[in-house]
Amino acid sequence: MSHSLFRQNIHAILLALLGWFAFSLTDAFTKGMTDDFGTIQLIGMSSIVGTVLSGGWILYRHGWRGFLTPKWKLFALRGLLVIAISYLVVYALSLIELADFYGIIFMSPFLVTILSVFLLKEKIGIHRVIAMVVGFGGVLVLAGPQMQSNPLGLLCVFIAMVGGSLVTILIRKIGREPVTTLFAFVPFVSSTVVYGPLMLLPGNFQVPDNPWLLLGPSSMGLLAFAGFIFFSLGFTRATETAVIVPFHYSQMLWGVLLGYILFADIPQPSTIIGSLIILSAGLYMLWREYLHHKANHSASATISASGTAVLPET
Repeated sequence: MSHSLFRQNIHAILLALLGWFAFSLTDAFTKGMTDDFGTIQLIGMSSIVGTVLSGGWILYRHGWRGFLTPKWKLFALRGLLVIAISYLVVYALSLIELADFYGIIFMSPFLVTILSVFLLKEKIGIHRVIAMVVGFGGVLVLAGPQMQSNPLGLLCVFIAMVGGSLVTILIRKIGREPVTTLFAFVPFVSSTVVYGPLMLLPGNFQVPDNPWLLLGPSSMGLLAFAGFIFFSLGFTRATETAVIVPFHYSQMLWGVLLGYILFADIPQPSTIIGSLIILSAGLYMLWREYLHHKANHSASATISASGTAVLPET
């Protein structure tokens, strides 16, 4: 890799890390505000801010045509899923620690792999199967002691993880879009349409003694939008997606650190061991994906150069 490409990838990784850090801050701030605000108010206020920011960005960059897409049915289905997932995530964060939250959330790559077999007709090899079995084993280690103390919180985040995996499958079905910000705008506007009016019902909107605290829920939308922008810039500037993806697991580290700094949460040994198992299995699966992608790329280059197909061993 040339020096310029190396610098380009380092820049892309830093942007993606900033994006994931912003998402982690969003989760941490959400958890911190669940004592002062209800779930509906937190989602409603943050979604309104996110809708304004993402919609304004699309208008500025692409005009009104930026909101048009031929795949609006898939976008609409994704928006409906996000409405339910948002509630489950915020409610789960009010019940469990950030480290446990991310431990369950990072089951998603394994579940997406399973769902892709049935919904996208993809094939999986023995290495993926081994990684999935090990990953689920890590979840059992992580969740075991907490199942008695906080089963509702773990159940909520587990259902949210399943929904998030379905959203990932939908994104893969949608494919590339000329206006990437639509992927952020649709969840924001979907939640605004539902939770915005719900905030007007009695008891769903609380004004604290210090009105300035209302900036807290609004900041969640700002942080989530910033995370999406940094995340998107990182992925678009990287020479290969495989360069960026492994760093997604930095969110697990941020979850532990922010939980300790903001809430004095000290992870239990089972949480640390289970998270390390999940992390190792996920990184192994990503490494195998990278090798498979590299082998296919080399095979394509061989076909182009000689006209003879030399397929790599699967």
